[in-house]
Amino acid sequence: MKFSFIKRDTTETVSLTAFFKGGKLYENKQNNGIGELFSRVWSKSNELFEKSEYYGAYFNIHVGCDAFEITLNALKEHFDILLDYLKAMLIEPEFNEEIFEREKLLLLNEIIALKDMPSATATEKFLSVTYGDFPYGLSTNGEKESVEKIEFSQIIQYFKDNFSRDNLFLTLTGNYSPETINFIEKYFFELPDNNIAYNGKGSEIKENLIKTEVDNRIKQAKLYIGYEAPSAADEDYTAVKIITDYLGGGMSSKYFDLIRKENGFAYSVGAYYPSRCFKSRFIVHIGLDKSNINSAIEIIKDINGKFYNEITVTELEAVKKYILGKILSETQTNSKISWYNSFFMNLGFEENHFDKYISKLEKINISDIKKAANIFNNKMTIYSMIHE
Repeated sequence: MKFSFIKRDTTETVSLTAFFKGGKLYENKQNNGIGELFSRVWSKSNELFEKSEYYGAYFNIHVGCDAFEITLNALKEHFDILLDYLKAMLIEPEFNEEIFEREKLLLLNEIIALKDMPSATATEKFLSVTYGDFPYGLSTNGEKESVEKIEFSQIIQYFKDNFSRDNLFLTLTGNYSPETINFIEKYFFELPDNNIAYNGKGSEIKENLIKTEVDNRIKQAKLYIGYEAPSAADEDYTAVKIITDYLGGGMSSKYFDLIRKENGFAYSVGAYYPSRCFKSRFIVHIGLDKSNINSAIEIIKDINGKFYNEITVTELEAVKKYILGKILSETQTNSKISWYNSFFMNLGFEENHFDKYISKLEKINISDIKKAANIFNNKMTIYSMIHE
């Protein structure tokens, strides 16, 4: 358990962000979707959701890949009132079986509806292929077959298994009082001590794989190229973040220039690199005509194999400034400061790691980029969804 308190007296708001390590890591193919169903039942069986709306506050819970996240943002004058309701949710939670049955039916209907939208499920299909049985490849909402089998008793057990003080990373940011700190330290210590240890076995790409699926409901093909990429704790993490933006971060990126502008192969192209506790993926996503798939793959491979010999100091500094500007402008609120602090602690860093991350980002040089570009020698997954 880690508590972090960031005092900001210039504001009139208080933000709390709690990460309980787990999230999708807790799930498997048999119980996939239990986190999403639990979050709906838990929030609607207790009063905090309703009270937050009454006081004009923001309360949200989210099942992430590496954590179950709780966010509470409110005016200083209302925060301690709402904290009482959060305490009740954590120490003496209510779980209503009627709400469970209703939310289970609603979730099943959403899953079925989503399956009718192939473009919306393409990313999930790629993740399933590249991660296999590892939880990162599971659907957030779950599959129809797994959600149908979830019983009310499993919802209660989910709470007991996941809400442990050993797996908690909490940040409080804003104009809070000493009494608020005392309240948090007292009641969060009442959470049970039943740590669940997670490991990354199976998060790697076991073998190079190419898979194509046919879905005649789409007009254009969907192509995903995924390379095994480092976890957030890896020394190359920050450099890979920069590479991602340089190669696939928008209409000025290398991929956009060569795939769309010069060759006209794609109507959309980009890249992203999720921050994960275990092995992540560097993912290139392209929307294109199926006749151009093989050519697009070869161009991507060619760019990845030589860009680090062509990138200039000026280009690198421009990308760094763009990323820094985006992150620093985003983290001006108590809410985002709080979230990033808990986010990094959950990934294994000490509190207040954000400043160190910014400092490292500023210092990345071309040698660091060349070293990190070794990810393109890693195993890869190529997935495409096409029409006949």
